[in-house]
Amino acid sequence: KFYSIGKSFLDRNIICCNIGSYSGQQILVHGAIHAREYITTLLINRQIEFLLEREKHGNLDLQVGGIYLIPMVNPDGVDIVFNGTENINCNYLKNRVNVIINKTDKSLFKANANLVDLNVNFDADWGKGKKNIKTPSSENFIGNKCESEKETQALVNFVKKIKPSATISYHSKGEVIYY
Repeated sequence: KFYSIGKSFLDRNIICCNIGSYSGQQILVHGAIHAREYITTLLINRQIEFLLEREKHGNLDLQVGGIYLIPMVNPDGVDIVFNGTENINCNYLKNRVNVIINKTDKSLFKANANLVDLNVNFDADWGKGKKNIKTPSSENFIGNKCESEKETQALVNFVKKIKPSATISYHSKGEVIYY
């Protein structure tokens, strides 16, 4: 039920939980693609607990086939929001990230550890957004090329593999969750 769909920039696992069948229509739910959106991880973890409890007692009637839940697409970025750069082992990278987070409010940090905003790194009008930027930053940096980041690649490869009928992508700012 729980497994990794890939690794982050700093080689952390991106964990997924499957509930229900692996066949039939599939739904994908994911959160914390932006570092500051860690509250969506808590929401998805609660959803996992709820669904697993229903499944355990035979009260889970999925009209589809299965649900894949990825609580945290950006584990490195979330760690930076909570711990700064203390868990980054490479001094060059640590200094690079520190320069960026010292210029802004760390609680607003959206990027991964490579300073790419994963949400704008996908092949969906890549680089054409009004707020997109082309230099490393705490937000809106599109990356050096489309789907350049390990986290983006992991999610894209996973979507191609499971071919979901629907996706729910949670986003948040403060205590407000968007989907």
